[in-house]
Amino acid sequence: MNSSVYPATLAICDPYVQDLDVLLPLIRTGIETIVLRPDADGFAQLCEIFSQRQGLERLHWFAAETGDRGFGAAAVEAARRGLDWRAAFAAQAEVLVHADRPLSETERTALFAALESTTGVAAIAMPMPGSCRAPILVSDDAEPPTDGPLDPGDYRALRSLHHKTDGDNWTRCANWDVASTAPPAASAVARWYGVTVVGNRVTTLALPSTNLRGQLPSALGNLICLSELQLGGNQLRGNIPATLGKLSRLTELDLSGNTFSGAIPAALGGLRRLLHLSLSVNKLSGTIPAALGRMSNLRSLYLCGNRLVGPIPSELGQLSHLQNLYLNGNALSGAIPAALGDLSQLEYLSLASNRLDGTIPAALGQLSSLQSLYLHGNRLSGLAPPQLDRLPCLHEVSLDGSASCT
Repeated sequence: MNSSVYPATLAICDPYVQDLDVLLPLIRTGIETIVLRPDADGFAQLCEIFSQRQGLERLHWFAAETGDRGFGAAAVEAARRGLDWRAAFAAQAEVLVHADRPLSETERTALFAALESTTGVAAIAMPMPGSCRAPILVSDDAEPPTDGPLDPGDYRALRSLHHKTDGDNWTRCANWDVASTAPPAASAVARWYGVTVVGNRVTTLALPSTNLRGQLPSALGNLICLSELQLGGNQLRGNIPATLGKLSRLTELDLSGNTFSGAIPAALGGLRRLLHLSLSVNKLSGTIPAALGRMSNLRSLYLCGNRLVGPIPSELGQLSHLQNLYLNGNALSGAIPAALGDLSQLEYLSLASNRLDGTIPAALGQLSSLQSLYLHGNRLSGLAPPQLDRLPCLHEVSLDGSASCT
């Protein structure tokens, strides 16, 4: 079969994805979409798909919680067998993972390592369309890049980022060209690695694990149409620019795995559309801003592995849609706020390896969706409230006094 007939973008859907019938109409017309057959071996299906392709530039994988089924399990099995699907992908390809639930750090590490081993591409975590209307996929209100120039403010932001983070030594920088002081055509910028353009505005900037070195420029605050900013796994340092708080359309902000220092900007609390915030594994210090409790649509908050001190703000209990709260591996002190018991949709809570004291609040027994609870490595006293034993979904609990970090 001639692989040249295949388009450069492919979407693969696990058949078990929640609301698959709602998802499929959101995928832009013209993107080839394959739904894996539930009655066939997923591993064999992937081998067949990738053996027929060359020059694949972008793969969207819509992943489901499937246990030993679906694309995820097939990719892990392929890595275990040492298979190599790299021939199917272009030199600067992207693998975008849209999970229908938040992945734990263990799952994410294992899955992304398997994908990179088999495809040669560092996978990028992306939200599901529908909840955040990712513009690369949703077509009803997204216009293609124009032939006219990119917005001048957006170009200044991209040009400043390139200059201040050693862009000449990025490991992935296909088509980036910031030599001119005048904005290039928006359609040209749309071909830059990690950049999505709608009309003449940048809507996605995804450069994880790309060897960005240096400090983030405050000019990123010019990208007012940005919905996703993913810069995790680089060597960025210094303060997180408060100007990111101006990005009112942002739904995903991932700055994890860098060496950012200083305080978390309270201005981030103004990001009312934000769904996922990950600032984990940096060197951030100071207290957790109470203003983060204003991010009313937040689903995931990862602040683990920093140097944060002081109490956990009770205002976090206002995050009514929160499903994942990871504050472990800091130096947080004081009591666990009873207000966390108001997080009715919370599934994963890790406060391990801090300096928290007092008793475990009985209000945590109201978390009817909670699946995992990690409180070990603190200075807690007393007995666990009996209400925890009656939580219907809770299956993993660690309350011991060990100092390990979950």
